[in-house]
Amino acid sequence: MPAPTDPGPDRLMTHAETAMGTVFSLSVVPGRLTGQDLRSALGAACATLHHADAVFSTWDRQSPVSRLRRGEAVPGDLPSEVAQVMAECQAASQASGGWFDPWAMPGGFDPTGLVKGWAVERALAVLRGSGIAAAMVNGGGDLAAFGSPAPGRRWRVGIRHPWRAGSLAGIIEVGAAVATSGSYERGPTSSTRRPAWPPAAPPPPPSPGPASRWPTPWPPRWRWAGTRRWRWSAGSGDTPPT
Repeated sequence: MPAPTDPGPDRLMTHAETAMGTVFSLSVVPGRLTGQDLRSALGAACATLHHADAVFSTWDRQSPVSRLRRGEAVPGDLPSEVAQVMAECQAASQASGGWFDPWAMPGGFDPTGLVKGWAVERALAVLRGSGIAAAMVNGGGDLAAFGSPAPGRRWRVGIRHPWRAGSLAGIIEVGAAVATSGSYERGPTSSTRRPAWPPAAPPPPPSPGPASRWPTPWPPRWRWAGTRRWRWSAGSGDTPPT
């Protein structure tokens, strides 16, 4: 990765890293880290994202998950992360009453609806462990953060409106994590077995803020946080397009 210029202990710096079919944004307040230590911390966080991509890619025919999908391997033959993510997927499937079911996807087990947020969480843990003062990792709308971007401030993010191009559904403050989902980048895809806009809402995702039209499950430590109400639309009176 390009060597960042030392921004000073309290200045916010951002690095963009392409992985898992999207662009991850890593925003950090370096604190006491400078020079090579700062570059190493960012490099290690990015390596975590690329490792998740290599293990869980359904496009790479030689990835562990692709081998699992073809029946060429069992979880015990694969990196330990596969079994961990399978357990998280099983928990999400049970908690959602089957609305999220990666085993029902064409071609076999497909954890991509969960694993991006899982990778965000792991990358953030690397940054936290490095001694960086504060950080936020955003992977295509799944983000997690710790610390503060500036004294007396919280991380703030804009939530893109799910069906109004170029509009924001709102701006929220983030203290820990937010998971969003939408069809505006890759089109309407879903890991659910039922319609994506049911008349009766399924059990709630744990993230605060609006959920968009195509639900995505949540990464591990976000599961029981936040509101207990499933918020399908963004803003008062909003309804999905017909």
